[in-house]
Amino acid sequence: MADTPIVAAALSKDLANLQSREARYQKGSYPADDTDYHAMKLNFNGRAGFLIHVDNPSDKDVLVNLYGMHTVDGEVGDTGVIQIGALFTSPAGSAISQSTTDPYPFYLVRCNSAVAPDGKTVTVYVNCKEA
Repeated sequence: MADTPIVAAALSKDLANLQSREARYQKGSYPADDTDYHAMKLNFNGRAGFLIHVDNPSDKDVLVNLYGMHTVDGEVGDTGVIQIGALFTSPAGSAISQSTTDPYPFYLVRCNSAVAPDGKTVTVYVNCKEA
């Protein structure tokens, strides 16, 4: 089964990276009411050095994986989709941040819970430093 997409919405001016050297800020959210994987795809044009912050007000832990991708439409398990670092957990009712310095053309942030949470909205923020 394919991941349920988390649609990333820019928190700053939505200019193409090639047109702007500004920092990029993305935000996406999903209702935490199942055990499906929820994935947010990001295009930072090979920039490295960003922070992932997961705000989890639900009653269950959220597991978070970060993948580097070489194509914008990559999926976990595809050639060229590489897990970056270790899985981290956003504990129930709290928030956590994790950073990376691995440069890839595209990224995928993948979240899920082992047990279905209460349906509160989990929000994922990704803050990428300027080029």
